[in-house]
Amino acid sequence: MRKLILALALMIGVMAQAQVEIYTFDETEADSLRRKWHEHAALDPVPLPDGSYALPKRINDDPWLDSSMVTVHSFKDDSTEIRYLPEVGQEVTAGVIYHYPRGNDPDLALSDLVLCRQTHNLTIYPPEETPALFTFFRVNSDTLSWIENEWVKLGWIRVYDGTSYEVIQAHMTVVGQTPDIVPALWTAVSTGCEDFVQPTGAQDAYQTGDCVIFEGSTYESLIDDNVWSPTTYPAGWQLIE
Repeated sequence: MRKLILALALMIGVMAQAQVEIYTFDETEADSLRRKWHEHAALDPVPLPDGSYALPKRINDDPWLDSSMVTVHSFKDDSTEIRYLPEVGQEVTAGVIYHYPRGNDPDLALSDLVLCRQTHNLTIYPPEETPALFTFFRVNSDTLSWIENEWVKLGWIRVYDGTSYEVIQAHMTVVGQTPDIVPALWTAVSTGCEDFVQPTGAQDAYQTGDCVIFEGSTYESLIDDNVWSPTTYPAGWQLIE
């Protein structure tokens, strides 16, 4: 009987972890949270595809909130639920967002979200290796690195191999189609800097504030009459990107 009770308790515990209730709120509230709670990892807002952000409702039970100047109850409560990605062999549904934790720590809930692109039975291959089946969501930023298996929109910028590229056609990023070799999808963003040319003397030396592209990276001159390359005299240059 005791074993049966333990087994039932375990089953209930597993079922309870099958979904995560969340609060959703807008970007302004998300920024406020980052400023006030930036050291509290459990309260890190997570972006959703519709432009809103999410926090798990379990934070209501966190005693740390007692000393906070912001109350979680001010958030819009729409009873949204994000389910955990099920076990291999179980069905996942197109258009549904799933929680896909990268680690074994349950406190990392909502750290990663994936969107199912096609209804299918979950395979043994993880979402990041099956771009035809899943896509990932990140807070868009001009400083994000290019990654595989991400849906990128027109005008977004990603950094690859030290160079910024702008999306000129919305698409799913895939293995082997990096921005530097697919001009139909990406265009390099001009930085206003020219390739480094070895000065011959004071007449064509670089001055303070001049920027150059050297070996794939952008540098700014820190001195006047700079006739050295960034590798020859590193103290004369500052790496920008």
